[in-house]
Amino acid sequence: MSSALDRLQAWYLSQCDDEWEQHHVVRIESLDNPGWQLQVDLGGTRWAGREFAPVHHDATDHDWLRCWVNDNKWQAAAGPCNLEDAIAVFLDWVGAQDGPAPRGTQVDAWLRQRWIERQALAQRAMEEDNAHDD
Repeated sequence: MSSALDRLQAWYLSQCDDEWEQHHVVRIESLDNPGWQLQVDLGGTRWAGREFAPVHHDATDHDWLRCWVNDNKWQAAAGPCNLEDAIAVFLDWVGAQDGPAPRGTQVDAWLRQRWIERQALAQRAMEEDNAHDD
């Protein structure tokens, strides 16, 4: 079974298309209570605007988790040892595959293939627009 971080990397890479990553971020920050904050911008993804049932878990002062969506951003605040739990809640919600993210030249090949597919889609769209103009 892949780690939550590896699955998050794979999900992030699957969103990258030379546009999305320019305008949308995945942010992990520490909190001063102590804890973690995770924010995933859902804009430009198929999860944008989708409902999410908030999560509220308080086991102890330092074992806690809260997850919600606000302003098209999936967000979590978690205790100091609950970051992986927060990531797992997000990944389960988006249905991320359990598998390792590509490594090394696999990443380059994957991104190159995505670029080729986008170019083909853009070409088809342009051809369809030209056909409608005729």
